[in-house]
Amino acid sequence: MRTEDQDHVVASIAAHTGFPPEVVRESYLAAFAELRADARVHAYLPLFAAKRAIARLRNAHAESATQTHSSNLDAARGPVLSGSQATFAPKAQDGASPTCSTEPTKVGALA
Repeated sequence: MRTEDQDHVVASIAAHTGFPPEVVRESYLAAFAELRADARVHAYLPLFAAKRAIARLRNAHAESATQTHSSNLDAARGPVLSGSQATFAPKAQDGASPTCSTEPTKVGALA
């Protein structure tokens, strides 16, 4: 495959996915090399390599977004565990000890 063709494919994928061309080029060339190693017919390698590169980039983006979202949720929850919030009642006037209860909370009810 000519370099001009690769440059065009990489630029197209970068524009379509929003990834930097350097990242796209690395993913595309890796996919192309993997497919070329076992290919009997080379006519469609650029198409299949492009599809594989796009899928890998999307998967990597989805995984990182999921991990970031999960970390943000954990930080926002703070000390609340498993959707429950511990509440403590003050010491009763009759001298009884304080009570503790754990009740499910609704998301956003922590404010």
